[in-house]
Amino acid sequence: MRQEPSTRRREKGRAIQMFALVLGAAYLMMGGLGFILPLLSEDLPGTMGAPDGSLLGILAVGPFLTVTHILTGTAGLTVCKSYRDSKVYALVTGIGYLALFLLEVLSGSAGVLGSLLPSGGANAGLHFLTGFFALQVYAHW
Repeated sequence: MRQEPSTRRREKGRAIQMFALVLGAAYLMMGGLGFILPLLSEDLPGTMGAPDGSLLGILAVGPFLTVTHILTGTAGLTVCKSYRDSKVYALVTGIGYLALFLLEVLSGSAGVLGSLLPSGGANAGLHFLTGFFALQVYAHW
């Protein structure tokens, strides 16, 4: 049985809106943990104004990334009710996180802007996957 075009459009709309909701919630949670965990752990260096260290022992945490994750998450949760806004969110998130990935990779071990943006490692991988997946969502939905 073949679906009506309007049904397929609604399903695509729900899928991209769900993408914005899930990615937004995940990044908002990571951003929140980026501020909270370094403050609770004595072995992670940092101060209340500029938390540094690692999240779950894998992902580097710094003020720039933490704020970026909170903004990405908040934007996703804000736009998830609109198909058009969710599609724009997927495009902007894809381009932004791939650019962040390139900054991390091209900066080498020195990092960009001092310690504001840790370079390479698991962070770069996460940012690449986020950007790539977001652009795939944009292109196919």
